[in-house]
Amino acid sequence: QFLYFIGFDTMPLLDQSAADDWTTGLCKCCEDPAGSCDHVLCYCCQYGRQCSALEGMANTLEPKWLLATFCCGCFNVCFVCQMRGRIRERFGIAGNPVSDFLVSWLCHPCAHCLNGRELTNRGYWPGGSVCSREPPGGVG
Repeated sequence: QFLYFIGFDTMPLLDQSAADDWTTGLCKCCEDPAGSCDHVLCYCCQYGRQCSALEGMANTLEPKWLLATFCCGCFNVCFVCQMRGRIRERFGIAGNPVSDFLVSWLCHPCAHCLNGRELTNRGYWPGGSVCSREPPGGVG
């Protein structure tokens, strides 16, 4: 229940046949440099877009998430950890809340970028803010 402290309900797995691992590595930010820049330069926007993408709204920014991450900036590691848990649960990726927290805490920017890449690779492109205007490869 810790992962849902922000008010998310438990979501069922949508793709039970998905691979049980992340589609890219944690330190693979150069695979999508424009997306990575978006995640670092506009953290609040990208977190909001990731929340919207998981709710089925691609390339959408919900103001409630933008406001939450902007006002609670000192808890950004918790936001990334929570998103990582939601992504793992949604796609059946192996892991646990402890590993989510450690990865989010020890390499926060890389974990945030990985969350965005994972959503994009699984067909849930969160959208771009500053540097990227379309998903890598131009499809989405």
